[in-house]
Amino acid sequence: PTGSQTATTTEDGAYLLTEAAISGNTVMRRYAAKVFIPTIDEWYKAAFYDGQGGYFPFPTQSYSAPFCYAPDSSANVANCENAVGGPTDVGAYTGSESSYRTNDQGGNVAEWNESIVGGPDRAVSGGGFADFAFQIGSAGGLEALPAATEGADLGFRVAQSCGQAVPEPASLASLISGAMLLSSLAKRRRQQGRARDAES
Repeated sequence: PTGSQTATTTEDGAYLLTEAAISGNTVMRRYAAKVFIPTIDEWYKAAFYDGQGGYFPFPTQSYSAPFCYAPDSSANVANCENAVGGPTDVGAYTGSESSYRTNDQGGNVAEWNESIVGGPDRAVSGGGFADFAFQIGSAGGLEALPAATEGADLGFRVAQSCGQAVPEPASLASLISGAMLLSSLAKRRRQQGRARDAES
């Protein structure tokens, strides 16, 4: 679509974006969304579920608080208590994944959840690189208003439905390039078909 930006020229994708929903912080996920920010329940299960019907108190498959160290392959370590002094690359703590094989759900950056809690606030889980180890467990978390809250230790996690992993950025770029190429080819075929129809 072309023209000035309106509801007819802007795609909503996973979320229905209206001025009222944005200003009131009531934007919610569409039912058929494929890629989205997880709810607090989805986030919690990915971080703490033990795979056998119970939950660990820490997202490193541990019943005790993780050690706050620089990245390595040890079990039960995380980027917390300013051990690094800033965010690390996702997956740097290779021995400290959750049962669902997610990385850095404790420490590194606290993560926005889709869930609205406490009025207009959204849930934030996991704690950041400056938080104490006990704050990055299941008992931690806070509520904040997205429009008024930002920081170097605050981010979000992207989830995908259908049990598929979200592609790495390089894979995603290839996927988008492929989709654009297919769209371009389809458009060219339609134009060629119209040209043949016009000649007939």
